[in-house]
Amino acid sequence: QAICDQNGDMIFAFGTDPEYGSGIALRKDQAFKDKWAVNGTGFDYYRFIVWALDNNGNLYVRRNPWETSVSKYQIACIDSTGSEKWVFDGRYSSMVIDSLNRIYVSSENVLICLSKEGELLWKHSMAVSITSDLLVGDANVLYFGCEDKSIYAFSTETLDLRWTFKCDTIVVRSPNMDKNGNLYVVDEGGSLYALSTE
Repeated sequence: QAICDQNGDMIFAFGTDPEYGSGIALRKDQAFKDKWAVNGTGFDYYRFIVWALDNNGNLYVRRNPWETSVSKYQIACIDSTGSEKWVFDGRYSSMVIDSLNRIYVSSENVLICLSKEGELLWKHSMAVSITSDLLVGDANVLYFGCEDKSIYAFSTETLDLRWTFKCDTIVVRSPNMDKNGNLYVVDEGGSLYALSTE
């Protein structure tokens, strides 16, 4: 797979790591060397899970301790030259970036917001565990599914719940939104829901 700019020129190229069968390994292209040097350590592969690319060309990845030389889980921000800008320690299962390049991640029942510089802006604990990927919509709202079979609309400004909607079964797939702000969700039972976010 590749990430290209608006002119169709390749910025990043990556593919499934053949040794592990999962995760993503960055491959050589015109912008990168065969090996990267991060914190003075060379890698045959820089193994990670690619999560997001912001509007400044920064790549956000999750590093796993069994696939890299790090001793703990980390989020890393890597710029378009391959240089590491910052790391944030912790094991997170989902990431999304808003239009202001604020970064939202989840882990079990915890939501965290980071600045584009990797600084912790806030941390919020939910009453139940988050089971789906996060979706950031308009008006600074996050949407996600939880283990109580509900979809949550969570304000990133006030850190309050806007609303919840109960599905028939648990939701593990990421919600999706159309240009009119309608939310679409599929639960594990196969039911499709179309929800107004107003």
